Amino acid sequence: MHHVREWARRQNPTLSIYRFWLVDQFLVPIGLNFAISWGLAWALYGSTAVIPLWGVESVASDMLGTSLVLPWVNCVINSAVLKRHMRLGRVPSVGLDGTRWPWRLAPKSVVRRGFVLALLCLVFVALPTLGVLDLSGLKHVERRTCLALNASYAALLAALTSPVIAVVVISGQSLRRASRRGAPGEEYPWRARP
Repeated sequence: MHHVREWARRQNPTLSIYRFWLVDQFLVPIGLNFAISWGLAWALYGSTAVIPLWGVESVASDMLGTSLVLPWVNCVINSAVLKRHMRLGRVPSVGLDGTRWPWRLAPKSVVRRGFVLALLCLVFVALPTLGVLDLSGLKHVERRTCLALNASYAALLAALTSPVIAVVVISGQSLRRASRRGAPGEEYPWRARP
């Protein structure tokens, strides 16, 4: 099966790029995080009939926890998988130049990058979402609704973070390759410029 995929990738590189972004970096993380979050919420709220919006065991605490943990874990795992796939030549050339993208400002450490991404998700996704839920007058939800809400929220975070992580990793790798090669047309990249 691997040989068939490699042949198809060589025959139609555009299809390979679409598959990489749409399937590998969007649909798979959405489905995987939806299923994992549904299972965790089901295990946590197995016998509880009604879950409050605010409190220790609540929708808000789940969203805040998910916003901190999921982007960090996603960053650590996805970065390692992408780097390995890039070394093996499985990531299609997508034309990302690390020197021209604002992603070069991302921390070099994967762990730090995950923490920054988690804080961004907390501030720009979790807090506004909880604000909307609070302004809607929601005080508590049934267990089934809570499961769907938690799983959908995890899928949303995966949809937002996975492509960003892929862009940062790919552009970072191209930036490292460019720094090893030197600037285009530069014969001796290790020499200092006057």
